[in-house]
Amino acid sequence: MRILFAGGGTSGHLVPCLAVAQALRRHHPDAEVEFVVSRRSADSDMLAARNFVARPIGGSGMPYGISPAALASLFRLGVGGCQALGIIKRFRPDVVFATGGFVSAAVVTAAKVLRAPIMLHASDAMPDRTNRLLARWADLVSTVSESAANQLNTRRCVVTGQPVRPEILDADPAAARADLGVPESAFVLLVTGGSQGAQTLNDATIAALPELLADPDLHVIHLTGVGKLPNSGHRAAVNLHRDRYLVEESRNDMARVLAAADLVITRAGASSLAEASAWGRPMIVVPYPYAGGHQYHNAAIYEKAGAAIVVEDSAFTALRLTGLVARFQTDHDRYRAMSEAAVGMGTQDAAEAVVRHLLTLLPPAAQASC
Repeated sequence: MRILFAGGGTSGHLVPCLAVAQALRRHHPDAEVEFVVSRRSADSDMLAARNFVARPIGGSGMPYGISPAALASLFRLGVGGCQALGIIKRFRPDVVFATGGFVSAAVVTAAKVLRAPIMLHASDAMPDRTNRLLARWADLVSTVSESAANQLNTRRCVVTGQPVRPEILDADPAAARADLGVPESAFVLLVTGGSQGAQTLNDATIAALPELLADPDLHVIHLTGVGKLPNSGHRAAVNLHRDRYLVEESRNDMARVLAAADLVITRAGASSLAEASAWGRPMIVVPYPYAGGHQYHNAAIYEKAGAAIVVEDSAFTALRLTGLVARFQTDHDRYRAMSEAAVGMGTQDAAEAVVRHLLTLLPPAAQASC
């Protein structure tokens, strides 16, 4: 079988694609798999590290409204679509799997023209405009919730949850803490705003460090995002506690830091929430207040389930942060209840569920070989 995955431009589009491809490879190691991604180096690097073939195409996100920038993006989308046509003609996939964004827009359009079966996955609780447009062309759409499915114009839709990479699920908490130099008895706070970082989270964390690190049992792992490391003055202020404050722009081993963490402070990207919940980690979620507000809808699912506390971006301060962390450290019953609620989100099985549905789109000859 040959499966073509389309996602990239942001980790939010690429990570669920990668999760499904890794789950597919586990059960069908002989499957031929290729990815169509953006020209962003991070896309190709992520795939190369996991021995997947990446085929970059041109394109960019589409601004809202009519403007010269929107017309330029539309032109680049056309170029990307022509490149996608060439990739599909050469690779001849049995199924195309896409996750939204401009890369998926180009590939799904090309796949429709060439009559290749299409499966689309909508990661957000409120599907973005690209997925809403592409859903009508897809043979099957998977979503994270029933409410997301109800917003799509499609007859064939299944609720699977958000796929999580197997490497996240396979991590060993004890080994992760040993690798990071964290004692088993420590309480570990992980702060991450994703690959691009979140200034609100960074500012509050840095301001809260003196109080947080006054507790000798508390360790902080702080991933600031590219170009957002604290300045030398801030870092000098916590120099005496450098063994308990790990600050980096990003890490390629999110499986390790998630496994080591007790509590996660994060934005509300669909994959970030799913990966933390797969480990049963309670979350303090600070949704990104822009981009149409779609992160509020993602966060609401976890808050309603009891797996997260949601804090408005404007209300997330050092004082709020330290108060919430102290509550989690002392209220063991609430911590345990939120951990169980996170596990109950079912994200551990989502990638496998997507693969099962994906295989139903294979032609009979390919299905017979599964």
